[in-house]
Amino acid sequence: MKKQLVIYPFLLAIYPVIALYSRLPGGLQPNTLVRPILVQLLLTAIALGLFYLAFKDFQRASLLAGLTIFYFSSTGYAYRSVQSSLWQDAPPSTHLGFVALGVIIVIVVAQPIVWQKYLTKTRLVTITYYLNIVSVLVLLYPLYQIGITLYRAADDAKTPWKQLVNQGEAFQPLTKSNERPDIYYIILDGYSRADVLQQVYGYDNKAFINSLQERNFYIAEQSHDNYIWTMLSLSSSLNMSYLDFATEKAGAQSSNILPLHDLIQQNQVRSLLEAAGYSIVSVSTDYPFTDWQDSDVYLYPYKGNPSELERFYLSLTALGAFFDPELPITKPLRTFLPLPSYGTRRDRTLFSFDKLEEIPEVGSPKFVFVHIIAPHPPFVVDRNGTPLKSNIPYLPADWQGSYESAEKYQELYIEQLQFVNQKILANLDTILKDSHPKVVILQGDHGGGSLLMPTIEGSCLFERTSILNAYYFSDGKTNGLYPGITPVNSFRVVFNNYFDTQYPILPDRTYFSDIATPYNLTDITDQIGTSCQKLE
Repeated sequence: MKKQLVIYPFLLAIYPVIALYSRLPGGLQPNTLVRPILVQLLLTAIALGLFYLAFKDFQRASLLAGLTIFYFSSTGYAYRSVQSSLWQDAPPSTHLGFVALGVIIVIVVAQPIVWQKYLTKTRLVTITYYLNIVSVLVLLYPLYQIGITLYRAADDAKTPWKQLVNQGEAFQPLTKSNERPDIYYIILDGYSRADVLQQVYGYDNKAFINSLQERNFYIAEQSHDNYIWTMLSLSSSLNMSYLDFATEKAGAQSSNILPLHDLIQQNQVRSLLEAAGYSIVSVSTDYPFTDWQDSDVYLYPYKGNPSELERFYLSLTALGAFFDPELPITKPLRTFLPLPSYGTRRDRTLFSFDKLEEIPEVGSPKFVFVHIIAPHPPFVVDRNGTPLKSNIPYLPADWQGSYESAEKYQELYIEQLQFVNQKILANLDTILKDSHPKVVILQGDHGGGSLLMPTIEGSCLFERTSILNAYYFSDGKTNGLYPGITPVNSFRVVFNNYFDTQYPILPDRTYFSDIATPYNLTDITDQIGTSCQKLE
């Protein structure tokens, strides 16, 4: 009898990886697929070998291996599907329930009586035939999605976007004076302006603002962002330029954000400061665009460092069940596999605050870039730093649908914001004690998102665009600062004050786009001043 080809265990094993990547093909490099696919194939081969040793039947071993690897690679999807459509109050332990169910299913299917009665050799031939076909078919759609996206994005960055910023304006080298200040650029992700917190959230943040002013910070009380998403906002601020070319180069309907990754990683501010003799110091984040792993000093809290795709993929497998809720083995696991979870986000946030206490000891001159993803959701601590528990599966999204209601979002946002206030003030006290000249920019990349929707008409632009924007210049040089300064002009002012450059101040504009089509930009500068009614 001719041997039957068996390919479905391997194709089903790689399907969850391919399917996940197909949802984000414009945000992750294609080469990040290689390692998780190889691991899945290896695990399948090992499982196939073990089941064959146990049962001495290749088709039986193939079915058990395919079932085992595919099921335990997909338990997170099952949990999230149940939570979103059938049982919205399902606790995170539901994921553990799916893992336990999988163990029972595999044990039952492995029993001899099942094979003797239901999975006879004749039936296995038919099952194998159809599973081979099904496994090929299910891969076609995500592969098609990936192919179309990559094809459309192929010419988006023929010219590196770093060469396109500030076209028509030459970048001016920084003078190498003896008194080069340390420069701290601290991003508090999603930190809204004080008047927004008062009018929209019903929270008085004057105590924090007053504390900054007592430490000689200049508060830009009318500041707003230039773009409403982190990747666009920081691409603009760190290159001192608007991204007007992006729509033409990528297209208004493009979802390819990889060129922005390069703009943030190898930005003009960093390049100019490196050329002026600065060392680069950064703290790890769980957002790959702002994770500067090639810094001169790179501070990272874990031993393992999987890629973004690997982290999210593994969080959707059976492994993810051991991260939320936190179990006794969670912390040791997280040391080597920092998968996306509430605990991991809390770890990283606390690590950033802790390392800001130590960074002043690094030799000068230095450019310090720290992106703290707070008070941005998910909300992981209350005002006292006590871990918050949530029945919502972990998702680092920020819009009105992030939580069960805008009211709940605002309540938890204010809790986390108060904790951020306490920690950052302590950090600033440590930084300012250092006698070396320094510049500190404390800035939100955008505002909160409790009332953000995919459209301009459905969103509270006042909330999303109004940001905290505070500056400390140790010699009191506040020339060029003004109440409505926006991030695109921040380093223009710093460089003009300290390095004898002559950068002109750009018009302060704000652009709206949906996260799915980030380059479909609309100038909303004239619409962002209208306040939104506080939720009751």
